[in-house]
Amino acid sequence: MDENEIYLDHAATTPPSPEVIAAMERSLRVMWGNPSSVHKSGLAAAHLREEARCRVLHALGLRFAAPSRLIFTASGTEADNMAMLGVAAAKRYSFTPKLITTDSEHPAVLQPALQLEKQGWEVIRLSTSGGLIDRDRLASHLDERTVLVSIMAANNETGAIYD
Repeated sequence: MDENEIYLDHAATTPPSPEVIAAMERSLRVMWGNPSSVHKSGLAAAHLREEARCRVLHALGLRFAAPSRLIFTASGTEADNMAMLGVAAAKRYSFTPKLITTDSEHPAVLQPALQLEKQGWEVIRLSTSGGLIDRDRLASHLDERTVLVSIMAANNETGAIYD
């Protein structure tokens, strides 16, 4: 990218900081072993991964969380899919489970929502007309069958920020 270019799509992706680049370069040049292996380079890579997990948890203020509970994914889409479809697969429900989302979510949420709907889930899509979510409508749909609520904090297309 040209250093004089003005980039206005930081909602989609942001350049990594020099510290992140340095850490990635180190891991790619020096600690590139398979972290699931028990040989020296694998153990070093596993240690680096655990250290990274601890640093992220610390940055989030979660000092006592087990590092193994933090899962690194390759993208936001992968994370959304894992969260939504993971919740669906984690349990057999004795009722029709309900998902509440909005009509303007990223496809990474809308596509799993469609998949869950095809599996028999009730999917509520709240209107975001005017950049707002009707809190009363949201509250009216919350009940014992609500298993998941997925609403983005900031809309990647419109820039609307939701409470």
